[in-house]
Amino acid sequence: MQDDGVGAAENRRAAGASVTIPTNSVALVQGPLNRVLGASAWANLRERMHERTYAVGERLVVQGELRPDFFLIVEGVTSVTAATSRGDRRELGKILAGECVGEMSLLTGEPASAEVSAVTSVRVLSISQEELSRLGSIRSELFEALSAILATRLKLANERLVAHDTAIVRIVCCPPSLIGALQELPTAIAGTTTGRTAVVLIGQEWASAAADLSARGADVRILADDAAHIAEAVSSDAREILLLCDEAGFRAAEGVEARRFHVVDASSPTAGVVHDAEGALVVVGDAPWTVPTMRRLSESYGRPVAAIIPRTSGRDGAPRRPIDKLARVITDRTVGVAFGAGAAKGLGHLGVLRALEDLGTPIDMVSGCSIGSAVAACVASHMPVDTFGEIVTRVAKRAIRPTLPIHSFLSNAAIKDELRHVVGEQRIEDLELPLSIVAVDIYRRAAISFTSGLLWPRIAASMAIPGVYPASAGMGSYLVDGGVLSPVPVRQCRELGAGIVVGIRLTATETSPRDELDFRPKKPYAVESFIRSFDIMLNRISEMSREPADVNVEVCIEGTGGIRDFQRVSEISEQGYAATMGASRDLQARLPYLKAHAT
Repeated sequence: MQDDGVGAAENRRAAGASVTIPTNSVALVQGPLNRVLGASAWANLRERMHERTYAVGERLVVQGELRPDFFLIVEGVTSVTAATSRGDRRELGKILAGECVGEMSLLTGEPASAEVSAVTSVRVLSISQEELSRLGSIRSELFEALSAILATRLKLANERLVAHDTAIVRIVCCPPSLIGALQELPTAIAGTTTGRTAVVLIGQEWASAAADLSARGADVRILADDAAHIAEAVSSDAREILLLCDEAGFRAAEGVEARRFHVVDASSPTAGVVHDAEGALVVVGDAPWTVPTMRRLSESYGRPVAAIIPRTSGRDGAPRRPIDKLARVITDRTVGVAFGAGAAKGLGHLGVLRALEDLGTPIDMVSGCSIGSAVAACVASHMPVDTFGEIVTRVAKRAIRPTLPIHSFLSNAAIKDELRHVVGEQRIEDLELPLSIVAVDIYRRAAISFTSGLLWPRIAASMAIPGVYPASAGMGSYLVDGGVLSPVPVRQCRELGAGIVVGIRLTATETSPRDELDFRPKKPYAVESFIRSFDIMLNRISEMSREPADVNVEVCIEGTGGIRDFQRVSEISEQGYAATMGASRDLQARLPYLKAHAT
């Protein structure tokens, strides 16, 4: 095998025909390498790579080959196989468009550990290791990017190993009459997951969906409703398996350990009559997918409703379509955002929201504390970012209202009036998205999470900076700013059901002593001393208690702390935008569908 590998690369270069790949086609190739390497480095590498094509059965890499070429798959599907101790070959997996071939040998310098062959006609970009060795900084950037990609793969492999190497199976039972509503679901799920997903379709009704998925290189199987074949299908090497079936197929899969969903028609008189098996409902109808509607339907059916989708699903607007959100629900990858505390630094949240929107990031649920609670409430009610910025400016002008310093230095009566004016009598449980507002009970010495009740008083409680504004009565006790114990409420966001949490941490760039200041401060009033001291405390607590969000966006803003900083809306917001765009690679690593939206 070693001898076969020595000259194999040159032989395959001769066999692999040179082709001209349209520039726009190459530009559309999206994968981990493009996202991690970055636009500039990718463009430089792309100029030096050769365009080739391989026919079905031709080998790109031979097991044991020394210094194999490095490939990026542009189009088609390849199979990775390795020789076993018995002398036969075992398929280890498939490599699809956008993925790399030969990166392990490139990083380690070891011979190729597996063989890679074309399953379909394959188009690639390739470069030899010898050519790469002459590229200097491009080679270094490529190595760094590939190391990050392999680290992510290792994490996923460890997660699977901890799960006893068992595939995660989801079963969606759908009557033939409603298949049209789910035609885009397999594709949406494939775009949502970061691992390899196999789609098992039971029944010929799914034939058109199978053809579309196969053309995209997905691992698709169509089976009869036979229990033995189903058991074999779900024992494949795929990390995640989606099984779409009708009632007969569902019954045949009863012995499979899986999370189950049942699709029902909201307009049918018998829509509520479903089998007794466990599982949540997916309702096909015209009702909006909001918290109140979900609650009402769950009460009507007597079973939990996981999603509401229309009868047809257009391709525009991904990943904000209901079918894309359903894919996130089914795969436990709903996106939650935890908005942190930070007094005036909280204005950075406005820029964060604009950046998340520009990246195409869906938000399925939110949590917040301190000023982050007001931001989270605006997101949950679908208030435009610009409107919230106007409200903050208006509130800031009324925020400084001195009072008799018995319970606090400032009165929050004007703030409460503004909050009541903006949100009225809305209740948390009636907003469009799930919301958790975090405050701290100063007598129970514990964080309190509000997921129901009148909205405005709970925001006021979460924003009550101790000593500056009076504590709010609630829970038979008194409540103050949630940032005292939970500067970034990640745990509360997970409790809402978020599968992936983006934590927005607000801090300052300096927490250590400086010999000289870049300005000459005046002796602070008592209120400013309180606020600046509280801001320092939040900064330190946030540094010491980083909750394990899946993606952390750190917004570092220097020079804030005074209450009049709330008037610096535009300046602080821009810093939030820049910080979030700087974290876009981390976001894209966990949310792969963002690649089509990143700017």
